[in-house]
Amino acid sequence: MNIRLFSLICTVFSGLIPSLSFAGNTKQAVNITPSEELNEAQIDSLERVAYGNIHDLREIVVTADAPMIKVAANQVTYNVDEDPAAAGSTVLDLLRKVPMVSVDGQDNIRVKGNGDFKIYVNGRPEPMLSQNASTILKSMPAEAVASIELITEPGAKYDAEGGGAIINLVTERKQASNGYNGSANISVDNRMLQAGINGAAKFNRLTLNAGVNYAYGFRGQRKAKMEDMTVYLNNPEDHRLQETAINSQNIDFLGIDLGGSYDISPSDLLTFSANYYNVGGIMNITDQTSSMYDADGNLRWSYSRDADMHLKYRGVTAQTAYQHEFGRNDNYLGISYMFNYVKAGLPGNYTYGNLINFNPEYLYEKISNDRITREHTVQIDWSNTINPHAKLEIGSKGIFRRNSAYGLSEGSNDLVLFHPISSTRTSMGQPQDIFALYGLYTATYGPVSAQAGLRYEFTRMGIRFHDNLGENFTSNLNDVVPNASITYSFSPANTLTASYSMRISRPSIEQLNPYKLEISDLRIQQGNPNLTSEKINKVSLTYTNFGRALGGSVSLDYTDTGNAITNYAYLDGYKMVNTFANIGHNRTSSLNIFMMWSPRNTLRLSLNGGLNYTDLKADKDISGQLLSNHGFSGNVTANADWTLPQKFNFGAFGGWGSGSVNLMGKGGSHHYYGLNLSRTFLSDDSLKVTLNAMNCFEKYTIYTNSTVGSDFSSTNKWHNPAWTVGVSVTWHFGKNNANVKSVNSSIVNDDISTAKSAGGASQN
Repeated sequence: MNIRLFSLICTVFSGLIPSLSFAGNTKQAVNITPSEELNEAQIDSLERVAYGNIHDLREIVVTADAPMIKVAANQVTYNVDEDPAAAGSTVLDLLRKVPMVSVDGQDNIRVKGNGDFKIYVNGRPEPMLSQNASTILKSMPAEAVASIELITEPGAKYDAEGGGAIINLVTERKQASNGYNGSANISVDNRMLQAGINGAAKFNRLTLNAGVNYAYGFRGQRKAKMEDMTVYLNNPEDHRLQETAINSQNIDFLGIDLGGSYDISPSDLLTFSANYYNVGGIMNITDQTSSMYDADGNLRWSYSRDADMHLKYRGVTAQTAYQHEFGRNDNYLGISYMFNYVKAGLPGNYTYGNLINFNPEYLYEKISNDRITREHTVQIDWSNTINPHAKLEIGSKGIFRRNSAYGLSEGSNDLVLFHPISSTRTSMGQPQDIFALYGLYTATYGPVSAQAGLRYEFTRMGIRFHDNLGENFTSNLNDVVPNASITYSFSPANTLTASYSMRISRPSIEQLNPYKLEISDLRIQQGNPNLTSEKINKVSLTYTNFGRALGGSVSLDYTDTGNAITNYAYLDGYKMVNTFANIGHNRTSSLNIFMMWSPRNTLRLSLNGGLNYTDLKADKDISGQLLSNHGFSGNVTANADWTLPQKFNFGAFGGWGSGSVNLMGKGGSHHYYGLNLSRTFLSDDSLKVTLNAMNCFEKYTIYTNSTVGSDFSSTNKWHNPAWTVGVSVTWHFGKNNANVKSVNSSIVNDDISTAKSAGGASQN
């Protein structure tokens, strides 16, 4: 709902409502809370009514309360700038407020109970964010984001790959006429220091957005305690393994964003953007003790090991696009190009000690590993309105991706001469070329609108092992992917939508990489180079109804994934190996409910909940195991925001979730809660100070994962630091408002699988 529409409504009813006076020199502000969207034809009709007989219209000032959360049939928008409690939070904290999104006790993000989603920035993919979401988003300040969009039903315009959900972080701020505006922020709590500056500027035809954000985690302030017990059911001698450790880490984050648009002419638009992310830090694992007992409880052997690992994630994305409009905004031709580069690694050093009946090959080990992604994408999109009721969109796309992975471990007994451990060496490349064509038809007749799309993709992909470390292979895939939806609008704010979509998901380089990453001496993470793509079929029914004070949405979904890429675990001696395979079927049914209530202008309440039933079944024997599992999982979150006198604002939030179901077990429950109090200062309220606290009544929160195989059972328990108390200061400057323009089409590569581990824990 725009200012033009508000002005029209005020003018139409000026003769009916005495308090609205637009005659003479009166300058009056009118507050309107929109509850419905009107189309262009309806707005034009209002214009004729409003201005047909008016000859002397004086200055009108109209202000509108933008909704904090807006829910449509296939998209949810959370307006961060309209949330007074957002200051001092991280982007990961904000995701807890987005309908249909949950964040568990180990910072794993899920959409409708599914961990397979993609993350974009300003409508463009960010592979680094999708692959390392929680690590980066819990270091990114909330002030770096203007809004968060959740796209639950991507159509044929999007890549055929991906789990079907997209989280789009909008960092572009508004800027109207020549000038500038923006914000600067700094926040500090017992764990982290964050600072940033974000702004927009307009100079005639050129509009720019830029942001720099930094975070530094205080060393030693995130010490987590780990306890793990594994029982080897068929081994009475090496029967029970107990492990304990303390994990501490600090993270440095730097994000730089630049975007803009240039109006070449009223019909021609050029856009450009560049993003840089760098995440570094140190992860220390100390007091790690592993002890093996026999079935009678006698100690068999024991040792300790310390580890120093270095987090390295670095990525650059650059994109440019040109668009030409043919008379109206939805008739256009767009051409886009994008380049992505990501380099990531987790090198480390390990030291053994306190040996009891245990003799490692080397007392000292150091590992090195790198994953590199290089990607070029070219896309052409064309849209044309066939008649007042129908629109046709067609396009083509080419993705040229070159991934590579390197890894090697070395050992020494004297810290002088290190020897390569040949069994751990890997050096591989993953070439992947994708060519796509799509067509999308949209029709609207009265209250009914329908959409049907078809996408064809040809994929040539393979693995290239360097130095004869493995057998090379290449495969060609042909995929035809349909989607369709139909919506009935009882009113603009009251709709019912049914949809069907099919997606595919190709394995990532991490899932393919055969390098053995030793999480501990007894736990190994390893990829599988023989993985193939999975196919995902999904049907949804969504009802939305939003009024002035009360509104919400209900969504029913059923997802069937065949040839599913699934993480599982098996024993190699007494070492547990976590790896991946195309095992079988993943069938999930989910119910998601969101409610928002504003009993008065100063109070906003919201409730978000989901219930999932998952049925996982392997269709073939894996490492002597025919695996299956099923069960319920769910989550509920609540948020309250209360505007108080004297420029104060109070917020409270909390949530609970049960563990997600995986093929070999289930994660434990989690909870969180928090309070915040803010106040604005200065005559224009441009300065805000916020005090916030989270989980402040407990030192640790406990999160448990369980994994059960045919010959073992394992329970992993994490004691994560709970309480956080901090303060933040945000200063807003500038006066102008309007969006940096963007072309109607953008490159979105959402094709990489993000399946989680067997225990449900993030690998970040």
